[in-house]
Amino acid sequence: MRPSLAVTVMGDLNIEIASELKDHAFVTLDHDLLVYGNVQLEVGGTAANFAMAARGYFGEIHVIGKVGTDDLGPIITHRLAGMGIHVHCSTSSSTPTGLAIYLRDAHSSRPKGTRLLIVQPNSANQALTTSDIEQQAQVFADSDLLVLDGYCMLQQPRRDASLLAMQIAHASGALIAFDIVPHDAYNLYSLDALLSMTALADVIIVEVGAIRRFLGRPVPDGTIDVDIALETAEVLRSTLAEKAYLLRFGWGGSDQSLVCLPKSAPRHSFTGYRQAAGSRGFGDQLAARELADITPTLRTVGTQGHGDRQGGGE
Repeated sequence: MRPSLAVTVMGDLNIEIASELKDHAFVTLDHDLLVYGNVQLEVGGTAANFAMAARGYFGEIHVIGKVGTDDLGPIITHRLAGMGIHVHCSTSSSTPTGLAIYLRDAHSSRPKGTRLLIVQPNSANQALTTSDIEQQAQVFADSDLLVLDGYCMLQQPRRDASLLAMQIAHASGALIAFDIVPHDAYNLYSLDALLSMTALADVIIVEVGAIRRFLGRPVPDGTIDVDIALETAEVLRSTLAEKAYLLRFGWGGSDQSLVCLPKSAPRHSFTGYRQAAGSRGFGDQLAARELADITPTLRTVGTQGHGDRQGGGE
């Protein structure tokens, strides 16, 4: 039976030119180099990646965003729609569709190499407005879950648009999951700013090292273990007890997960990241799986005043 939950996703919608350097590490490149390898044109960005990963976990998947009027925008919208995803994208005539270059090297000292992601700074992603959100109010009202991330908060007018989306979703009874990215977000805004932008969030997704830096807690050198993750969960619960947390840590920062629900003991698991053939989109696959698993529970027991709203999105 196909899941009945409906999820709405906000974030980046990009065309990605992706490749891997199988035999070279970035740190060893000191001259011009021509490499022949597999180069792919992918639909990516945080919203697209999560939406594609959510298939099979959610009955309805909706994406809200913005693309340019160039030739790249339809590639994104048609690709997602062809996967059965409901796409609600307005167009920007003044900014181009999001574009990124994704490269991963063969750095032997880092799990799965080092990723280099070059993202076009001014794109239609950042042009999302409160008017765009108001036009999609019914989508939020009919959703069980809204998923968005820190990239939505970096620039105006998208920041105000994203905050309005959270307000509409919250007022409609939808749960809200917020992914704290980029992973060095602690260099971009303060803890107070983070608490403000996630005030309506029911679920926080974050790497243990990143949230510890926000909290001013020491971050050990090397791989973070489960004891540090459990300590971090206790600190979070003592300050923001009504939220749920999906904490990532271990090998590569993604090899282990700690699911922390209100009034429940933390649930530890190994994610399979170490054994995964590739790492592109792994975090979105993990988030989709865990959010689909915990959303029915959270909708029953409630967080931040939620609860007693059953089903939805059917």
